[in-house]
Amino acid sequence: MSEEVLALVRASSTPSTLTSYAAEWKRFDAWCMATARQALPATTSTIAEYLSDLVQGGKKVATIERARVAIGQAHVLQGEENPTKATLINELMKGVRRTLGVAQREARPIELTELRAMVLAQDTTALGARNRAMLVLGFLGAMRRSELVALDVDDVVIERRALIVHIRRSKTDQEGRGARIGLPLQSNDAMCPIACLQRWLEHRRTMTTEDNALFVSTGPRGRGRRLHDQAVWRLVLDSAERAGIPRERLSAHSLRAGFATAAAKAGKPESSTRQVTRHRSIAMLLRYVRIDDPLDRNGLSL
Repeated sequence: MSEEVLALVRASSTPSTLTSYAAEWKRFDAWCMATARQALPATTSTIAEYLSDLVQGGKKVATIERARVAIGQAHVLQGEENPTKATLINELMKGVRRTLGVAQREARPIELTELRAMVLAQDTTALGARNRAMLVLGFLGAMRRSELVALDVDDVVIERRALIVHIRRSKTDQEGRGARIGLPLQSNDAMCPIACLQRWLEHRRTMTTEDNALFVSTGPRGRGRRLHDQAVWRLVLDSAERAGIPRERLSAHSLRAGFATAAAKAGKPESSTRQVTRHRSIAMLLRYVRIDDPLDRNGLSL
């Protein structure tokens, strides 16, 4: 295939996804060399043996599935038929899921009281201002970590009653149709997305930045550079520790799950919550609503 064709095929996945696929392919290629097998094109039996080896090695279902997809993607990029679509591989993966189970380690949602504590725990430096803005925008906008760090300054517009955020591209919107969500003005200044953003922008204007990124590094190393999505994960864990909140099962996804859960507890209509979370169906949204207290599930008053 021409470089032009390859470039368009690569554009179907995000850079971070391609990096992950490349790492998985490297492991498969090394395994093939060690077992005297051909990696490209690989036979379905070779792939089946490799995936089985991952099972024996104690790998999780998600890891094995990622390896399968990466091997298939590598073949597609080289103009080969995708051998991972074969019936043998599909049946093997069914067996893997049945054997290992498909339960995912769900991120614990951040509660509103916890969010307030995490916001108030930030200091008065540029880093603290940036962290407060990221926590509040990430929660109220139900953003994925990739969406949060992908924001440009031009993607946020301050209006009288709300902060309008333009999500240009997301996990479920790879074609870039985009979405606009409104984060309402809050009476509590510390939790108001407009107030938090304005304070951060005051600091950001004093920095030399590499592009129009909204959230950039404030440290001496990499100052002004757009944050990597892993920074959101570190922000959540570090902020929880500052606020004295247990870090167990917290992740960057806890902000998004926190919004969905808080909206459900507040009795917000699922249709309006989906406008923020951008889930394609109510069933997908409900997977993010994590209410552990039985009394919260049954709000009936007689």
